[in-house]
Amino acid sequence: MQFVRSSAVRRSVIRFSRMGSNVTGDAKRMFSSSFTPKEGVRRIGVYGGSGMYDIEGITVREEFKLDTPFGAPSCKYTIATVEGVDNVEVVFQPRHGKGHIHTPSEVNFRANVYGMKKLGVSWALSVTAVGSLQMEYPPGDMVLVNQFIDRTQHRQATFFGNGIVSHVPFGEPICHTARELLRQACEDSDVVHHVSISSRSCSRENNGDR
Repeated sequence: MQFVRSSAVRRSVIRFSRMGSNVTGDAKRMFSSSFTPKEGVRRIGVYGGSGMYDIEGITVREEFKLDTPFGAPSCKYTIATVEGVDNVEVVFQPRHGKGHIHTPSEVNFRANVYGMKKLGVSWALSVTAVGSLQMEYPPGDMVLVNQFIDRTQHRQATFFGNGIVSHVPFGEPICHTARELLRQACEDSDVVHHVSISSRSCSRENNGDR
């Protein structure tokens, strides 16, 4: 069963493609390489999780295997074009790896994010299939989260350290603009979805099977 509605993800990519890039000049210079897109082409990243291993309506163009200062990413990054959308490329990566070979605790999220940035991604979406603690959110519905409770242990929780200090606020971890675009994409795709400003749209992260 395809738990995550890939049609909604495709619609999301189309809506994000109409937004301006949020990659700053400094970031472009830092990550400038043969991996970055051609002038005028915008790249939108999608992390697939449990229940999503491909996207409808995309044509694979090439794959990249990258090295990062944080180690190896989960797997190669797939660069694809979107049917009916010009000057936009999708960078897709299943975060558990091809064949779902990495447990949640083994996913090297820092390397995965760094790789997306290195490939010139300006917006990134993350989707997954999870359990619900709310009866009104049955399997198959899309929930656009607005908060996280991180109860995981034994994995790195920051990109900083080793001489680099930064204080990043996490009170509002989800981009409001991105969430609104996702809501519109769900409506365009006639996908049942839930948007809440209460704790009902909070994602609680725990360590794997106990």
